[in-house]
Amino acid sequence: HYIFNIEGATVMPQFALDAVTHYLVECQREGRLREYTLGIMTSTCISPLLGAFGSCERIRNTPIPLSYSLHLRFFVVVWLALYPLHLITTYGWYTILLASLVDYAVLGIEAMACEIENSFGYHKNCIDLCGFCKGILADTQ
Repeated sequence: HYIFNIEGATVMPQFALDAVTHYLVECQREGRLREYTLGIMTSTCISPLLGAFGSCERIRNTPIPLSYSLHLRFFVVVWLALYPLHLITTYGWYTILLASLVDYAVLGIEAMACEIENSFGYHKNCIDLCGFCKGILADTQ
């Protein structure tokens, strides 16, 4: 029942870690899990999950520097404005079509880079943490 509350959690990975830990301790208290087994499960399940949680937090809390983003966008805009001038002598009026396709591709890649910057959340393009937690829960039961 813990897994269904994850969507209301402030920090989803921390909630998943707490839910799995609570479940294992509950199993040990009820006698379904020996203390030795709890120790093994803690070292093989909880510790790697804690390491993954730390890695996810580092990814989430390390934004791309503003100077990098501004420099990249400035370079992309200047390049997109100037490269058709080189193509026009070779392709003539087809430069408009070719430049439009290349512009669409380059701006799409730049948009994907912005989307990747924050990969944890509830958006369609974010990492499926609910599925990840359900898999962890299934593996620990």
